[in-house]
Amino acid sequence: MERRDFIAIDTVQSEIQKDFSLSLDKEYVFRRGELDPAPESGCSVTEAATALACMHRDSSLAVRVKGSTHALWEEGPGGAYTLLFGQQPSAQQIWRAVQVFRLVRYQLTELRAKFTGRPAAVVDSGGLLVAHLVFQRIGRDKFDEPDDEWAAVLAGVPGQVSAVLLCSSPWSTPFSPARVT
Repeated sequence: MERRDFIAIDTVQSEIQKDFSLSLDKEYVFRRGELDPAPESGCSVTEAATALACMHRDSSLAVRVKGSTHALWEEGPGGAYTLLFGQQPSAQQIWRAVQVFRLVRYQLTELRAKFTGRPAAVVDSGGLLVAHLVFQRIGRDKFDEPDDEWAAVLAGVPGQVSAVLLCSSPWSTPFSPARVT
């Protein structure tokens, strides 16, 4: 048995699954061995937890997940599972986090071909950190917006990814697709 198997008996997960079904008409799979739903139909707990880790204010959660998804299931005061699911997020918050996470991954895949050298390595190795920075730029309050406003948030994700990769902060050197290092 792995630590992840213990979430199958956590009532929080079954409540999230019910919330997904009732409020979103989507699937949420949390038992190991179950098939993941088609992307448009829902998500798995692993994808949800990874997205929530990237959304969390503390970037160290995204860094932990980069090392191994086993870190997602750690319990206790500083454990990722406790931090992500201890105060049960709503199905809407989870689903929207997954949507943003998927868009970030897609955008990084699209942009990857334009980079070489160090910028390419950042895209390859830093995807979860880029996702974390995009989530921070969006702001946690946006995940509770009405549906019509949420579409605008999603439409802005590619621009947010580009902005993060361009490193518009004053303490860094901008990455440019034309730049080779």
